Amino acid sequence: MQHELLIGYNDRHTFLNRLSGSTKLLCFVGLSVIGMMTYDTRYLIGVMIFSLILFRFSKIHYRDIAFVLNVIIGFSVLNLVMVYVFAPHYGVSIYGTEHLLLGSADHYFNLTAEQLLFETK
Repeated sequence: MQHELLIGYNDRHTFLNRLSGSTKLLCFVGLSVIGMMTYDTRYLIGVMIFSLILFRFSKIHYRDIAFVLNVIIGFSVLNLVMVYVFAPHYGVSIYGTEHLLLGSADHYFNLTAEQLLFETK
């Protein structure tokens, strides 16, 4: 019976595998820090597109990362729900405007465009 590792290393012949670990770590930390500092939607979309392109070039199969990706998605959904439950108007306070999508102005759990923008970032 072959034992599969949850997270392991598979040597693939791509330019990403030829980079040193230090280079990959510096790029990852640098992009992450800039993203957390600026929190600019345009930059985050650019990083997402760049990451998807690199993921494609890395030749990693979905089945290799499926479990870890599903755990991350599960925690992300839980985080989004909890942010909305505990602070449903936080997006309104950040952006200074309120565009009501669902609910009425006198309800606590109404959904605004600002909250959706805040939660999808």
